[in-house]
Amino acid sequence: MLPLYSVQQGVVHSGYFNEAADKIGAYPNLAIPPETPEDKSFFRDVTGICDDPDLQEKWSDIVTPVNTENDLDGVIFMYRLAPKNTFCLMKHWGDPDMPDKNFGMDAGASVNNKFWQSVTEELFIHKAYTIFGPFGQPDKEWFCGHIPVWSKNPKDTLDVGGTEVAGAWGFVMNYLNWRELKDRSNIYERFAGCNLEFNLTRTGSLGLGGSDLLASSPNVDSLDDSNSIVIETESLHGTWQNRVGRVDGWTPPWYSAAVAGVVIASAILAFLMASTLVE
Repeated sequence: MLPLYSVQQGVVHSGYFNEAADKIGAYPNLAIPPETPEDKSFFRDVTGICDDPDLQEKWSDIVTPVNTENDLDGVIFMYRLAPKNTFCLMKHWGDPDMPDKNFGMDAGASVNNKFWQSVTEELFIHKAYTIFGPFGQPDKEWFCGHIPVWSKNPKDTLDVGGTEVAGAWGFVMNYLNWRELKDRSNIYERFAGCNLEFNLTRTGSLGLGGSDLLASSPNVDSLDDSNSIVIETESLHGTWQNRVGRVDGWTPPWYSAAVAGVVIASAILAFLMASTLVE
């Protein structure tokens, strides 16, 4: 979350995007009528505001150094800014020419979209950072993180799922390549070097329930309560559970031989001690 926090501070203290936020305004300003009553997401017409080249360059000037100077290229591949909870600016390294299919979507007003309703409520009502994932195509493992941006003007308010939140300005989000991060951490090699198997899962993200597999070693199916332990860690991303153990159990293969050696050595010492006393 530290890179996202750095970007958040750049947004707050630069003031580059305040004018765009004022133009977007509170919903339903610039609202685009939904095509069908079943539409879950609501959009706003931010053409002429968020597609301004100067504004896009300023956004790039903030997020690019965060990645390049911290060796995050390839790990964090996209940042997005949502003033007034409306998707406005995007910087994508994997595909720079990829259009933002959610351009202009108002995440706070899209109450029928349960995911974004949960995200915005966590950010502005519960005042918590959020991380969601992994998701993506079969060959990709992505996470997305979100952090709120608060206005310096307490008179600014946003409607979040029907609740007026004072001081809410919008949020910043990023996308993280979880597979690349695992490869850089050498997690598989480090466990294998200790002759350990592991199974890392996550439960309870955003209260959506379920359990996601984050990483596991090849022989993890051989682990059970007799040869492994479970370590739980509370995080912004729900509860992480890591089952760690050895397929052959915790008893090392040389244990029996060591016990036999200790018994034999003890018997010899006892015999020598007794002989010395008799002498």
